[in-house]
Amino acid sequence: MLIVDALPKPVFPRIATKESRESRAARLDLYHLACVSTDFFYPAMQEAWKVLPDVKVLIKTLHIGAMNVELESASWRTYKAVELSLLSFVEQAISPSNAENNLQFKHFKYYAACPRQLRVCSGNYLELILCYAQQLAPQDSGNIDFFQSLEELVWTETAGCFEPRLGNIAQFLRAPRLTSVYLQFADPHGMSFVHLIDDENQRIYEDIVLQVGREVSCIRPKLSRLTISAPIFVPICPSVLRGFTDIQAIVLQLNVPRPNNAGILPFDPLCAPRRLELLWTQTSDFRNLPQNVSLRALETLIIRSLDYAASTFVPQITQLAFATTECLTTVELFSVDHGSAAMNCGEFIHFIHPLLSRPQLRSLSAVLNGYSFAFSAGDLDTIASAWPALEMLNISVGLELVDRLPNLQHVLYVLCKRCPRLSYLHLPGLATPPGEGAISIPRFPTSPLYHISSDVFVRQHNMMDLVYALQRSFPCLMELGPSGVTTSSWTELQELLLLQRSRDLTSIMEHTATSLRNGTYTQVPYVSSLSRYIAYNTHLGHCFSTGCHSAA
Repeated sequence: MLIVDALPKPVFPRIATKESRESRAARLDLYHLACVSTDFFYPAMQEAWKVLPDVKVLIKTLHIGAMNVELESASWRTYKAVELSLLSFVEQAISPSNAENNLQFKHFKYYAACPRQLRVCSGNYLELILCYAQQLAPQDSGNIDFFQSLEELVWTETAGCFEPRLGNIAQFLRAPRLTSVYLQFADPHGMSFVHLIDDENQRIYEDIVLQVGREVSCIRPKLSRLTISAPIFVPICPSVLRGFTDIQAIVLQLNVPRPNNAGILPFDPLCAPRRLELLWTQTSDFRNLPQNVSLRALETLIIRSLDYAASTFVPQITQLAFATTECLTTVELFSVDHGSAAMNCGEFIHFIHPLLSRPQLRSLSAVLNGYSFAFSAGDLDTIASAWPALEMLNISVGLELVDRLPNLQHVLYVLCKRCPRLSYLHLPGLATPPGEGAISIPRFPTSPLYHISSDVFVRQHNMMDLVYALQRSFPCLMELGPSGVTTSSWTELQELLLLQRSRDLTSIMEHTATSLRNGTYTQVPYVSSLSRYIAYNTHLGHCFSTGCHSAA
């Protein structure tokens, strides 16, 4: 087992179409190890088959010669005929009379018990052969002899407006350990197919999504996690979420329109997830989402927008926030619009007003490209008073006014005093007061704050004094400025912070000498370990200004 644990493991992302080269190499190494000795076979194969990128790989372990026939290129009209011919070969090799002692069938059952994550494409996974193999299992064990370790199912539904449903997801849903289902509804025609989608075809596509969702909720109502991904040009009614009684996390990567209660039974239970992830588009409507999803136990709310900025985005988020309760601890809002002009959305504090009555909130991330707000120091005072348990505050929005930026000293004092757990701080804008010498920032020796940054930063104070004051006040501080940005005003501050953290006195002296040549340096107070270097550099600066006259 130690050898197996030391080897790289196969990894297959749920959204990928092909397994990576590194994952295939790791799987091959495990296969080779399994061939060395029977002692290595079982632990190596359990790791090699833990993540299975295609269920057809499992079915091919039956070692039927005709199984090498490629079905990917076959259309759905000829698929069943090809599969029936393959089934006849399997029936000849493995029958109910010899299944119990059949070596191929024993291998098949062993491999089927290994995967913890399984990816299935509904259109070509050889449903009839798998169904026949399941019928050969003992009647009293049902599906438990197959997929007994399966924890996550990734189901890609290929049916669409012009193609019928193939496959049977119920073959996998009865796995005893299954806790997560990822439903991916493919668009085989790509985005060029959008102009062919009329109202009737949209209803057909939506019915397919609702039908698959109903099958999952009927068989596995106590799933822990459900992810549904569908083309955004097809609106999907959120009633697909009804029937899941104990679900903990819901991820909806689809277009959620205004719900239509047609066909919804009044006694269908509402799911009450702890985590909800939503995708917003210009045709989305979240205002009536609580009719199908109870937010009473919601702890994490994540909303992403991949569309252009629209006036309905901010009001919908605000109304959805009203439906949450005091259980809410994490809110993440993302918009990736890169338009030329930001949309004016008024006061930022009005935008987050419903969240101010959620005292348990620990993390707020609002990265809203394409939207601008009026943001002031008074907003931060309100935030600090409303969320005493705050650990992360990440606000990146456009600013309507940049001449009234919050003062860095005031912001740090208010937030760290009222939110003692704050460890990450990013704001739309910050400014330091003009001047030189010591900056008055109270010490917070127990503060976990390790990151300070802003989109707009106006530094009017001496750089060395500012870094020293921040390091002195916050012992855990390690990052100044946005990560990955090398052209902002924060870059040199971060370099100085790292120099002081590492006590690189030579580099600090070089920086000091550079500042002296520019005539901008003022001695940093209370740095006993650097006092002799600063005194030397002060004298060195005097020599720079008078050396030529002395030489004369």
